[in-house]
Amino acid sequence: MERLHQAQVSIDWVVADSVYGNNLDLRTWLEDHGYWHVLAVATTEQIGIMTPEGPQLMTVKQAERLLVKPQDWQRLRVRTGTKGPLLFDWACVPILHQWQDDKRHWVLLRRIPSDPTEITYYLVFGPAGTTLEVMAGAIGARWCIEEEFENGKDLGLDHSEVRSFAGWFRHMTLVLLVLAMLTVMCAKERLSSAAKESKQTPPFPLPLTVPEVRRLLGRLLFPLSRSTTAVLAWSWWRRCQQARASASHAKRRLNSS
Repeated sequence: MERLHQAQVSIDWVVADSVYGNNLDLRTWLEDHGYWHVLAVATTEQIGIMTPEGPQLMTVKQAERLLVKPQDWQRLRVRTGTKGPLLFDWACVPILHQWQDDKRHWVLLRRIPSDPTEITYYLVFGPAGTTLEVMAGAIGARWCIEEEFENGKDLGLDHSEVRSFAGWFRHMTLVLLVLAMLTVMCAKERLSSAAKESKQTPPFPLPLTVPEVRRLLGRLLFPLSRSTTAVLAWSWWRRCQQARASASHAKRRLNSS
């Protein structure tokens, strides 16, 4: 973060899990440098809350039990995954910063609709008037990054056994170069197929993804006892099945909400 700050890289939100969210020094540094953030914290993280009896110090879990009512939860879709829209219940409570209500600090809560007891807590620092939708959207954007990390690992991002910085740097550069190439291929395919989808009737195959392109290239460059036509047909059939499954999951989730 210090290097990004020195390079004057524009950052809308800093989002991280509880490994980083529990670090008070990190949270303080981000606030001192004006970085809005949504950081997950443990259930035992202590915060200042304004209650009818006055300011009190309590854990985020205690604050949720004391202040969050059933009607305070809102169901929001943060993004659409391979199994349809990702729906969670969200709520937020303003908290005190240095025992002052500066209207820029909140504790954000996220729970799984199918299991209301599964609640994740976040500490939020943002502009005054930040809406619940904006906070949830910031968290949803992080999952795209997690997907890219997973794609990079499939290509060998975490499979390096090197003993020097130069060797590590070369390996990382090659893996990221391949990931960028596959991503561009997917983007081009989606642009070319956008017009076709409007004319097709379901089920049409899902757009190509980085893992799918990686599998296709593996079969085409290092073929088994199959023809190119068979490999492409298998990919098309698999993506059609994925489209059916995605539509079914999306329908079930929307009906349950």
